[in-house]
Amino acid sequence: MVSEERSGFLHNLLFAMLAALIPVFIFVSAGSFLNSTPVYPISPINYGWMIKTDEGTQVGVSLASAKVGLMGKGQSVTMTNSLPVYEIPNGVLYFRSDLATVTVSIDGNEVYRYGFDYMEKGKMVPVHYNFINVLPKDLGKQFTITLTGAEVLAFSGLPSVVYGNADDLDTHFVHSLRFQVLTGVFLWIFGLIELVLYIFFNSGHNFNASMIFSGMISFLFGLLILCYNGFFYYISSNEYLFTLIEYIALYLIPPAMMGFLIYSSPSSSNSITRTFLIGNIIAVLIMPFVHFFLGIHINTFLPFVNSISVVEDILIIAIIIGMYRPLYDKSQKGKALPTFSQTILMLGQLSLLIGVGLDLFNFVYVKYLSVKSATNIQLNLTCIGALIFVICIIVNFFLYITEHINEKTVRANLEGIAYTDALTGISNRARCEQAFKEITEGKDNFIIISFDLDRLKAVNDTFGHNAGDKMIADFARILADIFEDAYLAGRMGGDEFIVIIIGNDHQKVAGLLRELTARLGIYNETNTQVPLHCSWGVAAGIGGKDTAHFVYMEADAEMYIRKMLNHAALDAASKGGTGNE
Repeated sequence: MVSEERSGFLHNLLFAMLAALIPVFIFVSAGSFLNSTPVYPISPINYGWMIKTDEGTQVGVSLASAKVGLMGKGQSVTMTNSLPVYEIPNGVLYFRSDLATVTVSIDGNEVYRYGFDYMEKGKMVPVHYNFINVLPKDLGKQFTITLTGAEVLAFSGLPSVVYGNADDLDTHFVHSLRFQVLTGVFLWIFGLIELVLYIFFNSGHNFNASMIFSGMISFLFGLLILCYNGFFYYISSNEYLFTLIEYIALYLIPPAMMGFLIYSSPSSSNSITRTFLIGNIIAVLIMPFVHFFLGIHINTFLPFVNSISVVEDILIIAIIIGMYRPLYDKSQKGKALPTFSQTILMLGQLSLLIGVGLDLFNFVYVKYLSVKSATNIQLNLTCIGALIFVICIIVNFFLYITEHINEKTVRANLEGIAYTDALTGISNRARCEQAFKEITEGKDNFIIISFDLDRLKAVNDTFGHNAGDKMIADFARILADIFEDAYLAGRMGGDEFIVIIIGNDHQKVAGLLRELTARLGIYNETNTQVPLHCSWGVAAGIGGKDTAHFVYMEADAEMYIRKMLNHAALDAASKGGTGNE
């Protein structure tokens, strides 16, 4: 197990490395080297379509203007047009289909079909990127695309259809979505690393659990953006899996957002937010079960989740605004406002909520209320909001560290004042009592030495209290110097001192007491008027068995026996040593 100091250093270093990824991301996203020119023309086929649905036929329309609303299970739309007349090496037709089976025919002959095997197995038909080879003999001929909804709420509008070279289309696809894809990759990696940091470096630190929720939010949004924009299509052929992951990531975001709010701002934790959080978690657990075992596909719950997300967005925004109520409500004056670091975090969450909310509103309107295609929607505002959220997390982290260091310094200073003896600068009685409790609750053996200055009252009566105070302070300085490695060296009050040593090395203790005697002798050679003499008693305790107070009383009893002997010796001689021979 790494030490707390080393763990904190590694945590800070890794978080700084994450912060350094931001300019790298911006450079890569905007880099001209990602803007290569296609070798062959890329031709969107936008106009001159004949569109057939159950509601009728539209002739000579564009894909954007065609009136095709939300298509449900079993409903079909047929799109007919003519292929370009110019040849392109490795030429293909390209379009995206969402939750639909696809058939393509050229000049009346079926040349392509997709999704029917999923339908036969009762599976959800995934999002698919369709590439249909166009042979030279097919140029100029009529082609037909038929999309049939495979789910209750399958798709709306019509997808863009493009003709071009297959390699150029791949490259064009990546370039057109590089901001979204790079944002998704960055958020995915950032969230994953943040979760790892929480797991491996949380022990020994007081990091709020909001860190694990912020990591989840970043990771889930990254995963959602990558799945939605087809990133995994290029690295895996398992489209069903990543369509499923896309929905699961989407459904996990509301509980992650609510959990982040609750744990980043404890004042927001109430019965309403906790109910939403628990309800979200239960719903997320139920949906996959229903999908796999009851045959109700997971995409069916999308309208419900969208509705809940809107309600939660409004609730979270209202709660965040409510945190700053003392600024504008006189009746709330005197209530604590969020710290600056918390404010930065709230701004990040607000940016994310606004970006997601606007994209969600656009998606709901396009898919359910308009004739446009939802497949052409890009989550740009969500990407921007998520990036601002991540930047705010990083800024919050460094501000939190600064505030934590300042708080720790102030606390240490206050504890120093509370636990330091004003006259001697060593631990006071309160700290000694605290140490008694600590070693009593511990498992280690220990030794307690009780000290008492001899003749302090006589010095006070003869030379005044200033001389007595100097006598106490000088002894404390020598004691602290000799026992610098002890668990505690403190003043119990008046002329009484104590030393606590962890372990049971009596030879070491005896050696230190001899050294103390020698140091007092050296001191007395130059301070003959007010020499230092002390008496002590030593007692040992067994960890987990003896209480510190009991052992201290034993040491104190031995010290008083020695003190009587020392006083008798000092009274018998006009000049004595330390009396500890």
